[in-house]
Amino acid sequence: MTIRLLSLSVMSGRIGYAVFDGDVLVDWANSRKAARSEDSVKEVLGKWLEDLAPHAVVTEALTPQSKKRGRTLLLLDAIENLLAEKGILQVRVIRERPHRTKYVEAEHLIARFPILEPWRPERPHFYDNEPNSVAIFEAVALATQILRDPMRHLAGALG
Repeated sequence: MTIRLLSLSVMSGRIGYAVFDGDVLVDWANSRKAARSEDSVKEVLGKWLEDLAPHAVVTEALTPQSKKRGRTLLLLDAIENLLAEKGILQVRVIRERPHRTKYVEAEHLIARFPILEPWRPERPHFYDNEPNSVAIFEAVALATQILRDPMRHLAGALG
């Protein structure tokens, strides 16, 4: 049986997702609407869960070193509550940062998943906002951490 993973990246002002069937990337997107409020994330995620039918959902595990703050933490809590309510397995993973920057990481992910090339994030000037597509690449990165040893991560999430 192939495991279908929905990986979520909750960032300031947007939520990105990536869907994998086994180790094949099959879908990805961003949503600004989902990041507006806890009610919005529940509404949008509910639709994603219905449409994408994942076996498990991957999110970032928060640590004292995590950079997530404010509304992002509230959104992650709302996601956790909705997944528990729907009985969907949540796999929390500590975000590895093996590359110097998220833009270098995106290059490595594009090499592995060339289909992501059109969403390549360009490093912004210091006065510009981060590209929206960064959330997609973070979601893909989280999922690839799970895909290295899916049974261990899924069994760990089950307790």
